[in-house]
Amino acid sequence: AIRKFTLGEARVRTQRIKTESGTRVEADFVVDASVPGFKVLDRFHSVADGDLCSVESEKSYQHGKRKADETTKFDASKKVATRETKGGGKSDIAIQNCAKDALAYLNYLRRELGQGRLPPHQVVLFGAEYRVTVQFAGTQSIVVGDQRTEADRINATIKGPQTDITVEAYFAKDAVRTPLLVKVPLSLATFSVELVR
Repeated sequence: AIRKFTLGEARVRTQRIKTESGTRVEADFVVDASVPGFKVLDRFHSVADGDLCSVESEKSYQHGKRKADETTKFDASKKVATRETKGGGKSDIAIQNCAKDALAYLNYLRRELGQGRLPPHQVVLFGAEYRVTVQFAGTQSIVVGDQRTEADRINATIKGPQTDITVEAYFAKDAVRTPLLVKVPLSLATFSVELVR
């Protein structure tokens, strides 16, 4: 039998901000899956330019007593991203033009889907380098928030230093390609994040 457990909530926010030098896209993703006696709180923040090329990303997490906090700054002119951990080390990663962190990539994927395209295979920075390939897997009728809706299914293969997984993501067929459901296979079970409006 398939059992479904609610372990917490995830919040996603994206906003476009007009500045004197152009447009900036800021995105936040917060996961709070704490249980009594064990805190699980992940926070991600991304700043990208109007073309969704990353400028800076921050991530912090707390899993029980384990904590981490890091910032990555992207310098497109030097083709380098500098990752710095709070109270720890600093490293440089060579990047291509218009490098993307995970949240900038999600917004880029949504933009491309809205224009009837799929992004080409590319490297996404999320602390380490992850190679991401996406495939269109058809339109499906899914239930989200007790309502049935038509959604485009995208399979994303993500390969990194210690990761090789395929994630299922379902996007609404609206103008902004709202993410409706994401299924991530983990060792214990499949972890799902579902939109609640």
